[in-house]
Amino acid sequence: MKTRLYQLPHQVFLARTETSPATSLEARFGHADFLVLRLVDLLDPSRRDPVSRDAFQYQVVASARFVRELEHEGLEAPYLVSLIDEVPLAFEMKEPWRLWTSLCCLSINLQDRERWEEVSDVLETTWHLVDDHWPEGESLSVALRLGEHYVRIGRTADAARLYRAAVRRVNEGGKRALRVAQAALLVPGEAQRAEGRYRRLLREAARARDRCAETDVELGLAHALLAQGRAIEAAPHAWRAHQLAEHPVNSGDALLTVAVALESVGALRSAAQAYWSPSLGHPRPTVRWGALAGLVRVLSRIGDRMSFERWRRFGERIGGDMPSPSFEVEFVIEAARGLARFGFSEAARRFLSSAAARLHDLGCASAAPRLLKAGGELDHVAGGLDLVEAKELPAALKAVADGVAKVGDPPSPPDNP
Repeated sequence: MKTRLYQLPHQVFLARTETSPATSLEARFGHADFLVLRLVDLLDPSRRDPVSRDAFQYQVVASARFVRELEHEGLEAPYLVSLIDEVPLAFEMKEPWRLWTSLCCLSINLQDRERWEEVSDVLETTWHLVDDHWPEGESLSVALRLGEHYVRIGRTADAARLYRAAVRRVNEGGKRALRVAQAALLVPGEAQRAEGRYRRLLREAARARDRCAETDVELGLAHALLAQGRAIEAAPHAWRAHQLAEHPVNSGDALLTVAVALESVGALRSAAQAYWSPSLGHPRPTVRWGALAGLVRVLSRIGDRMSFERWRRFGERIGGDMPSPSFEVEFVIEAARGLARFGFSEAARRFLSSAAARLHDLGCASAAPRLLKAGGELDHVAGGLDLVEAKELPAALKAVADGVAKVGDPPSPPDNP
């Protein structure tokens, strides 16, 4: 299953020239993306008319000239420059997999700015390059990333077909990873069915001593249980995923899920301890902003105004250093609600208005409506501190809270994000 959204490859990037002046950075970057991806197309191993070395070199020189004029101008520039630098060796060696890291980073940058059709184009272009000569880990990574994107934009049927197509390119460990991804497609709509699959996969991963798969399955099982409102059962599985994780990204993902489970059962102070770590060190914006949003929400619910304000201001500072507007919106909403809980409704509205203008300038079209709606709901939370915390925790949940306690209380956030 290898499809494209447009008849002309990468036409979606040229659409920027229809909404912006031809000399604007927006239009010029759209043109640069188009040129670079057309260059990447020349590495497609399934081409019926392989391009000659001279023709390829001519196109590289022409594209490089245009891209390097934008080298210091925008967020896409580093990835386009990397691709221009990497593509000659990939062509010479007939190894298009060498481009995957830069293509993946470009797709994440576009995702952060809600350019969903452009993300589809970049990832589908990459999947079009995958053949049996790719390193197994790289081809699996492409399939999982594209599948995750399809799920995000509501194309779950395409994700399911993609995972089935990818199975033949991977070993048994890769097949397990794809089965875990297939199980995730059932959440939240068929969470009970997903739970059954995850439990079978957990037994299989344990028998194979596949620690990576165990980590993913434990976390997936926690998500399936949370979707059924079974947070007390979910928390130990998320904590187990955190303990098993061998990479900081996986560890942070699991800790965020632990925090969500603890907050949902009223273990607010334990939740704050679980939220703060991924809010500081996680490399993925979606996790970092989600953790920050949870942390300021919990701190306002327990009435810790000083800590709340420190973390709110920290979030404002990293908004400039880690631009990811589609994920930042959740933090802005929770920070505004926190201000309202402490009785500062007008300050909360000003905060929302300022953030809406800034996020709009960063290209987040969905920010303003969501923040406007949040502003209209502030009166419902004003002055409503939620000081109720669970007095007694079930034994399984207490073990998780004790483990999280070793992470420590939220510190003062650093001055330099």
